[in-house]
Amino acid sequence: MKENPVKSSDLRIKELENELSKKQKDLDSFRDILASSQEILKDALAEKKIIQARLDQLELIKVEYNIRQHQQLKNDYQKLEHRYQITKKLLEEARQVIKDLEKRGVTDYILGKYPESLLEFNK
Repeated sequence: MKENPVKSSDLRIKELENELSKKQKDLDSFRDILASSQEILKDALAEKKIIQARLDQLELIKVEYNIRQHQQLKNDYQKLEHRYQITKKLLEEARQVIKDLEKRGVTDYILGKYPESLLEFNK
């Protein structure tokens, strides 16, 4: 017995409609997943921008800190250099006074005469 061609066609149409409905549901599901994924991606990108802005801010703070540290070290170095130069000058003057005192004669000693360098050094 042969089936009725109309019944067969109706049956085939029903199968195709069911398959199309299933495919449509799958497509809708994939669209929902895609939308959800895009939302997650958008949130991640927004968070990345916030994190990058904070990172840039922290790097700027670090650079400013390093510049301040460098400036402080430079100032400290200049102060030490200045102290060194003053101390060096005073030592040179003291050496000159000692040399002049060593060269002082007996008459200068008896008369209480001191070298000019000593009088300048004591000022």
